Amino acid sequence: MVKIKTLKNKNKNKKNLSGGTDSNRDLAMEKIENLYKRVTNYSLPKIYSSPKTLKNKINKYICKKQDIYGENDIDRDLAIKEIVKLYKNIAKFYEKNEDYYLDYINNDILLFIGYKVFLEQEKDTEGVQLMDEMDKKMFNENNKIDLDKITILLKEVPLYYLLSFLGYAQYKNSQLIKYDNSKYLKDKLLEVKEFEKMQKTKKLNLKTIKRTIKRTKSQTLKL
Repeated sequence: MVKIKTLKNKNKNKKNLSGGTDSNRDLAMEKIENLYKRVTNYSLPKIYSSPKTLKNKINKYICKKQDIYGENDIDRDLAIKEIVKLYKNIAKFYEKNEDYYLDYINNDILLFIGYKVFLEQEKDTEGVQLMDEMDKKMFNENNKIDLDKITILLKEVPLYYLLSFLGYAQYKNSQLIKYDNSKYLKDKLLEVKEFEKMQKTKKLNLKTIKRTIKRTKSQTLKL
């Protein structure tokens, strides 16, 4: 596990600009580090700890080749259009407005480099500079995220990066579908319980209730 340097225990009683101590900042930094470890499962040294693993062999080979095979078999324009479509759906789900999709693409396209706050904390200047360079390429002269600029960037990145981003977009979108299906299933089951309750109060005849319950359960099983 890569150790992330912290400011914890350094200048512990040092006064900050507001007149308080650094304890709150240290606590917040520790929480961020723990979250980072959970989210990223950061364990790069393990890649090199066992050179005979398939993971290591593939990684070493692709690094030597500098990209995966198949550039002539992949239509980048088609892949980019699919990414855009997926992120419009993602933005619509979270923001109720697909117009925010460019912001989501701008944020997620950099995730394979890392989280900037942790790159800076690890003093990974190469990672920070690469992230800044990629981020800058997505903005137009009016300092706004631009689809044409993003398209140019995605045509410039290695093929493995493009396909990884497409896969990530698909995965993220499938999580939304899973959430929607779960919510739909829950709503339908509540609907069944409501019918059963109405039957007890004799507001509906038993034959109608059983037919409705059977149809509703059949619909949920198809999800």
